[in-house]
Amino acid sequence: MILGQGGFSERFFGEMKKEDLYLYMKTPRAVGFDGQTLAVGDYNAHTMFVWNAFPQKSGQKADFIYQDKNITKVATGVTIVDGKIFAAMDNQIYAWNKSFTNDNERPDFILGEHSRGNRTSRQALQSPYGLSSDNQHLFVADSNNNRILIYNKIPANSSDLPDVVLGQKDFSTNRFVARNSRNNPRPATDGKSLIVGDDYNSLVQIYKNLPDENLADVDIFTIEAGKNNICAYDGQLYCTAEDTIKRWNSLPDKENQGSDFILRQPGLKNASISVDEQYIYVFNSSAAKVLIWHKDSFNKGNNQPDWILSTEASESLLGPRQGSSQISSDGVHLAVADSNYSRVLIWELPIRQNNQGPTLVLGGRNLNSPPKLKLSLPQGVVVWQNHLFVSDTGSNRILIWSKFPQTQNDMPDIVLGQKDFYGNLPSNARDGLFQPSFMAFDGHFLWVGEFKWSDRLLRFSVQP
Repeated sequence: MILGQGGFSERFFGEMKKEDLYLYMKTPRAVGFDGQTLAVGDYNAHTMFVWNAFPQKSGQKADFIYQDKNITKVATGVTIVDGKIFAAMDNQIYAWNKSFTNDNERPDFILGEHSRGNRTSRQALQSPYGLSSDNQHLFVADSNNNRILIYNKIPANSSDLPDVVLGQKDFSTNRFVARNSRNNPRPATDGKSLIVGDDYNSLVQIYKNLPDENLADVDIFTIEAGKNNICAYDGQLYCTAEDTIKRWNSLPDKENQGSDFILRQPGLKNASISVDEQYIYVFNSSAAKVLIWHKDSFNKGNNQPDWILSTEASESLLGPRQGSSQISSDGVHLAVADSNYSRVLIWELPIRQNNQGPTLVLGGRNLNSPPKLKLSLPQGVVVWQNHLFVSDTGSNRILIWSKFPQTQNDMPDIVLGQKDFYGNLPSNARDGLFQPSFMAFDGHFLWVGEFKWSDRLLRFSVQP
């Protein structure tokens, strides 16, 4: 028997009609069954399929489905206990006391709350991807809090809390995100202090002085909760968050210190920021646009940028993407890591008109590109005094131009993370790199944050 397709030889493609929603699956990842009710969570269909009795034939449609446009990860974990359905929905667990009689039935109660700002606690959850039960206990794989939670009896309402935690010493600890550890680190520096954004756990952390030892503790655990990208310039700290750009007029010196200035920018998401002497640049990668404000205009709270770099022709260059990639300016050049198209876009400054095309494009999806310049999903770029740094994320290396490239034929002359320009293997060794992403450079130290599966923040002494 097969479910999710009409038969063993079928794989559905195309636009689904309403009646197809009960049959076809895209990426089923979670299954729960108690001998009577069957529930399947489908990651890419954003759907939970429910059969109130065991299916009798291949291609049998679900009796009911659950969908919620406000939930990104629907039913990533499912377990059923005596007809009671538990399903992981984003960062909570929805519970139904009995099986469905209609589509999209509201849960009877909800377990957990999103651990926003990485405030790990007994009730806080981050991606509880795995659920299981022996009909007496409920087991929860709280994936991004790096722990297993155990309820000694099956929860009956939202106030029920787990009794046991495995994988951490207590309910308030996540040792992989602490004063000396974080996920997806994104560094910024003014040469005196080091600021580290952790967009995954919604943190912005500060070392008041540049750390000079491994596993050094930050001085300020977080000043801001939310998915942020940061940059530091002339003693000020800038931060992009969803729909906002924030500025601290001096480096914050206490926990959760509010910003001094906020510019509302509806539609801003997955945005990175760079600042030079005259302008503020924001790469809104979700909308494939570079937004540019003169500082006078920005300081007056003008929501309308002075320039926008995006045209029908450049749309193919700045393709929309889910995550963010870096933008950098030194007042002479502006560079954007266009990760979607495996290239770096460079403009000579100043920008003089909307939709001005880039002066130079490095890399791209050209299979015949020389190994030195065959980029793979580059997420980081830094421009600094006639030097260019590119984190070639997919090839696990940093490329450095000691002299700023003028043409596509100008090759990098330094590579970090690989023995030569032909290597691309990931490594957590001291001389290796594992998916390098955002960077910061102050003329002496190059700080490199590694992405997702490594989470290291590395310092290189570089004299380009």
